[in-house]
Parts: sequence; C-alpha cells; structure tokens
Amino acid sequence: MKKLILAFGVFLYSSLVSGQTNYNMSLLGHIDLCDIHSAKAANLWGWADGNGNEYAIVGLSKGVSVVDVTDPTNPTEVFFQPGAQNIWREVKVWNNHAYITTEAREGLLIIDLSTLPGDPNLFTTYYSVSGTIGDNPMSAHTLFIDENGICYLFGANRGNGGAIMLDLADPKNPVEIGNVDNWYVHDGYARKDTLFLANINNGWFSIFDVRDKSNPVFLGLKQTPSRFTHNIWLSDDMKYAYTTDEVSGAFITEYDVSDLGAISETDRIRTYTREDVIPHNTHFINDFIVTSYYRDGVIIHDVSQRGNMIEVALYDTSPFLQGNGFNGCWGVFPYFPSGNVIASDIELGLFVLAPEYKRGCYLEGVVTDIATGDPIPNVKVEILSTPITKNANFSGEYKSGYGVEGFYSVLFSHPSYPTKTINNVQLQHGLITQLDVQLGVAVSLTGNQQLDLDIYPNPFTDRLLVKTVDTNLSIKLYNVLGDVVLQQKITPGTPIKLPQGTASGIYFIRVLKNEEVVLTKKMIKQ
Repeated sequence: MKKLILAFGVFLYSSLVSGQTNYNMSLLGHIDLCDIHSAKAANLWGWADGNGNEYAIVGLSKGVSVVDVTDPTNPTEVFFQPGAQNIWREVKVWNNHAYITTEAREGLLIIDLSTLPGDPNLFTTYYSVSGTIGDNPMSAHTLFIDENGICYLFGANRGNGGAIMLDLADPKNPVEIGNVDNWYVHDGYARKDTLFLANINNGWFSIFDVRDKSNPVFLGLKQTPSRFTHNIWLSDDMKYAYTTDEVSGAFITEYDVSDLGAISETDRIRTYTREDVIPHNTHFINDFIVTSYYRDGVIIHDVSQRGNMIEVALYDTSPFLQGNGFNGCWGVFPYFPSGNVIASDIELGLFVLAPEYKRGCYLEGVVTDIATGDPIPNVKVEILSTPITKNANFSGEYKSGYGVEGFYSVLFSHPSYPTKTINNVQLQHGLITQLDVQLGVAVSLTGNQQLDLDIYPNPFTDRLLVKTVDTNLSIKLYNVLGDVVLQQKITPGTPIKLPQGTASGIYFIRVLKNEEVVLTKKMIKQ
C-alpha cells in the first residue's frame, strides 16, 4: 500500500456523495415477487450450477421462489414452493440443494436444484429435529452451512433455541450430530470447526470449538455496542469478525478475533445517510463487507485497512423510506461468479445489482502538541463537506477516510487547543494520505525566560509549585482524555493543590496569560 504525503496549501475542491441516493452500485434487473405472490420478502441466497447459470432462492411470507438471474436484466421466476404464512424465511445452499428455515413450524424445507435449468419441477421435502416444543414439526429462525456440509439451525423451538448441528452428507436426509444450547441463538457463522454465535437477547457473540460435535467447548464471548447482536461474519483469514446490532442507530462493528482469549474492537461505523437506520445482515468478500441495511438498501464497506472501515458503495432499494424502521432491504448475496449482487426488499421483491468494488480513500496521521511534541488524545478529525468524523486515540493516532476521491478540508478540534483546518487534502482510491498535524501555540524559550516561569516537581504527588513573579497567569491541568482536572488562577508563592482522588498517570499542563498559552508541559502524577 502506497502512502501519499501531503503538503499544506492550495485551493479546496470537494467531490461529494451528498445528494446522490446511489453510488458505485447500479440496478441490472428487478422482479416484484411481493406483488406476484401478494407476500412480503424475507432473506435470500444464491446458487450457480457451474454452467454459467445463476439463481436466486428467495424466502417470502407465503413460500419460496427460485428465480433465474442468469440474464440479470430479465430475472425470471422458474419455481415456487408455497408454505405457511410467516415473514421469517432464511435460505442457504449446499451440494445443489437449498435449505430454508421458517418460524411457521413446518420444518426445514429442502429443495433439490440439480435438475435446473432443464426440469423446473423441483423435488422438495421437509425435515424436523426431534424433541421440539409441542412435538414436530419444528420451527427455526435462521441457519448456516459450513465448508464441510454441516448445517447449523438457530433459534429452533427446542430447549433454549441454541444451535443444532446437522450432517448433510445425504443432502435430502440430514442427521443430527450435536448442539450448543447455552443461550438463544439468532444467527451464526462457522468455519474450520469454530462456531461463532450471535446471541441477540444477551447482546454478545459467543464462540465454540465444535471439532467434537457431541461435546462443544466454549471459547469466549464479546459484547457488541448496542447489545442486540443480530448477525456475525468472519474475514477469510478468520482474524477479524464483523457484527450487526439490529436496532436504530446501531453500528457495523469490527473485532480482532485472532486471539479468542483477548478479543478487541477495532472499529465501528454507521451508514452515512442517517444515524438512526437499522443494519441487518453483513457478509465478507475480498476485504469488503456487503450489508443489507433495511431502509438504506445495500451498503458496501472497504475493510482492507483493518481498524478503518470506509463506506464505498450504496444502492437504496427503497429510496422513499428513510431512517428508523423494519422496511426495505432484508437480505443480500454477493458470491455469484458473475460478481452480481442480489438483494431482497421486504416490500418490493428481488433486485439484481452491479457493484463497483472500489477501495476507500484512506486518511491517517498523528496529532501532537506543537510545544511538547506529545500526542494529543481524543482530537476530533472531521473531513468537511462529508459525514466523516473520527477521534484520535490515546496515542494521538487517527484513521479516517472517504469513499469518493477529491480534495477536501480537514478540521482538527480539541477543547484544550485552537482549532486547525488543513485545506486541499487530496484523497485517492486505494492510497493512504498521511496527514500529521500539530495543535497549539508555539512558545519561545525567550518568552519563558522573560516570565521566569516553571512548574515542578515532575513527577508530582498532591500539589504543584509554580516558579513565577507574574500575577496575571492561570493554569489548566488535563488528563490524557482531554478532560480538565484543574483550572485556577496562579498566585505566586502559593502551591497548587490537586482535587482529592486525582488518579496517577500522565497529565498535560497549560499556563495561560491573557488567554494565550505561554507554557505547555507534560507531567506525571505518582
């Protein structure tokens, strides 16, 4: 990855997404399955037969539709399986068979797709696990199928509604081989015998070793920001996980899961349009995540720079609906060989989309104090004329960026420093623009000598001594988060007492004269 080092100066030019409903993703085709079947759309999945034919399997409130999307401009329904009325239907495909769950208590629907395109009269059957509440048939909220053909049913009407594991070696006759039933499970993801579960009611995701399906081993858990963990997906190297919380204003969140004993959040992001929109299901592909985002449609984020997720594409399937609400885009599938994306809209049916997977324009740097060279934490970094705002971390480092190339002004602000704006910052796709900034007012050594000013001892305990004869000075003491711990006028010869209970650690002192900073100093409290 190249780094673009910028000088400051020249004129401002902005390339904006604001005002554009869709960008970097376009409509290829649409079929209103909701109108055709007088139903609402639920989740969907895709299947390619290996001969260039691609199909969408779409859950509806009245059944399941199979749509030929080989010609994306002319999606055509080729099969429909009616079912009990229920809004929840979830789909996955394994070994040329589609598996569909519903909460309508009709069992796991299995559809043999292998006779397509020649024979659209598809074979179907139902499967139910034993021991369900009220006996068979079962209901289940969602499912996932791993690379070994193990199907995980989530939220079934048995026990706590955990994860039930089925072997699909015989695709029409699943065999139950284990379960995880510690907590209710809304959705999940499995690879290499490691199972990640979205425990929506508990507000966390949990992880299990399922090499021995009859004896799963708990490995850990992590709470998600809005405590309503809806779905989870992993990066290809299994070092990072991405979750959605299905509530208004929630985030898509990224975690480092390379050490399951020390999972850490690395970034979080909302849709650019409005903060109250609800995210639904996210999926990882080639260092992008593709998310169905209810009233904001389909959104793509570049996640190649871990810890710096950047929105790079959007197609709104329901442009007349905005903000909070469970309408619009339910599901998305981005894994066709053609690269096309299919999406299900609750009210409008099936969309076939053409995405442009463009890398973000990354902006990174370190913010330091101009007088001391020390990092400044919690500086707000705003890319003006865009919705992007990030904060510097404890080390003064920030990671930001935008999805559209152009020249921007970047504003740096902190309650303890004068605001600074850097103009003509060029952002380019796939490049890191390194923008290091110093905040504060430079103070010359001569000025300090004239004031005969110093603060000591360093390190200090519960009080500070000030060497000065100037009677027009004041002091501000900040912790590393930028919070003001102490603010008062300096009286020559009088010690400055710290508030009782002031914690040990690193502090920054500023001495002001007539509102102008005349001394900045880093100090340590023992």
